[in-house]
Amino acid sequence: MSRNHPDKLKPVVTNFKPSLKRLGQSQIKNIQGFTLLEVLIASLILFATIAVVSILFKSSFIASEKAQQKLEHTAVVPAVLSVISQEIQEKTTATAKELGNKGQMWGVNYHWQANEVAFKAPPDKFDQETGNTENQDNRYKLWQVELTLGSDNTSAKGNEPGSLQYRYKEVSWLN
Repeated sequence: MSRNHPDKLKPVVTNFKPSLKRLGQSQIKNIQGFTLLEVLIASLILFATIAVVSILFKSSFIASEKAQQKLEHTAVVPAVLSVISQEIQEKTTATAKELGNKGQMWGVNYHWQANEVAFKAPPDKFDQETGNTENQDNRYKLWQVELTLGSDNTSAKGNEPGSLQYRYKEVSWLN
């Protein structure tokens, strides 16, 4: 009894390549390729996938553009607030009830409107010599400021998409 060692086993069939000449007529019908229905379904899946990917890409691009625009507007806010504060201080008079202006800084249009909220005096002054208090005249004004920021192609009126609105209070005083 001799046993064949697994290393010495040889394959029975080598280089098997069926040729169409050797196949029968019934076997040729089985190798025709994809049917029209299979091609249509594959095309539908491909185009649906391309459409979904393009919609996702477009929405991602739009979100990125909006974020960039908000970042540009937000970056200019400290400089604009400084300009507005200076303008309010310069334009403050005893009779002024409303102030406003518009301008452009770093490619961003801005418009601000300030309305007087309060016009008050400092605390009464104590005179050490007489022991009496002296009333002070009204000197300090509190303003409600509404700031609207827009880009180069918006007018910064506040109703355009892409404009930012801020509301804050500012103090000024009479010289």
